[in-house]
Amino acid sequence: MSIDKKLRPHFHITGGEGWINDPNGLVYYRGKYHAFYQYYPEATHWGPMHWGHAVSGDLTHWETLAPALYPDENDDGCFSGSALVWQDKLWLLYTSFTENGGGENIRQRQALAVSEDGVHFEKLGVVIGENDLPEGYSPCDFRDPKMWKKDDAFYCVVAAKKIGGKGRILLYTSEDLKKWRFVGDL
Repeated sequence: MSIDKKLRPHFHITGGEGWINDPNGLVYYRGKYHAFYQYYPEATHWGPMHWGHAVSGDLTHWETLAPALYPDENDDGCFSGSALVWQDKLWLLYTSFTENGGGENIRQRQALAVSEDGVHFEKLGVVIGENDLPEGYSPCDFRDPKMWKKDDAFYCVVAAKKIGGKGRILLYTSEDLKKWRFVGDL
């Protein structure tokens, strides 16, 4: 399916063909602005989530790149997250979603990916899993990590839900983006 270029917005990122949703990581890296977003390239409705990727030198003209993240043997979808530049690499922290038959069997864990060129990303695996949840929290409602660096530490907030309860925001900290420690329920 091809969409007429005259019908596309002039100053808005689009995913090309397919379905686009939440912005994920917005970051400046190696002279370009990078915008990541939820994306399903196979249809114009929600499906197995990818991370779409666009770059710009001026925040007006955007080039759509290949998806930065996509489902594989480790997850059924790559849900929302955030991006960060550290050690001259581009890091993505995202929710790795597995269906497991649905319902209470769904698992949402926070996974890490890295790029040395801002284009090709390597998934490094889950870095905040269900074992890192405080007791009484649901592993099927644990998503959307937002990370940042302050001084010599990294911090991350993640949306979560107590079993039988309401939504919460959990705070984690790390020294290296790979090993995270639970700090508290905000």
